[in-house]
Amino acid sequence: MRARMPTPGSLKNCSGIRARGSAGAATGWTWRGARLVYRMQTQAPGIVDLADEPASGRKLDGLDDPVTEPFGRQCLLARRVVERGVRYSLLVHGWENGVYSWDYHKQIREWLPPRAQEVDLPTAGLIQDLKSRGLLDQTLLVFTT
Repeated sequence: MRARMPTPGSLKNCSGIRARGSAGAATGWTWRGARLVYRMQTQAPGIVDLADEPASGRKLDGLDDPVTEPFGRQCLLARRVVERGVRYSLLVHGWENGVYSWDYHKQIREWLPPRAQEVDLPTAGLIQDLKSRGLLDQTLLVFTT
């Protein structure tokens, strides 16, 4: 299915809003929202398709190692969306490996090191990648468990 750019007329009845008189402000919001959705639909394939990512970038984010690959993929995608002007990106570690990653109350010496290994290289790679592209100075990174 090919995404089509919406026109103001196509939004006339969107969400029950009709373009008339003082409803123009509401229609304007609908129009801006539709344009945002269109941009997201048309740009997302280029962001998530990693075929054009050089081997050095894939290695930097840990995509060549099954231990670091799941979180590394998130880090690589985060860098790609930041490059395209996305202002907020959230990475969540844990669900992709089937383990509740960081909420340990026992057996910390046994359970914590594998979780740290899964995020260490990809996190360092993301920071290095953002810095080398001049994006680190305008990006706030918060790492929390």
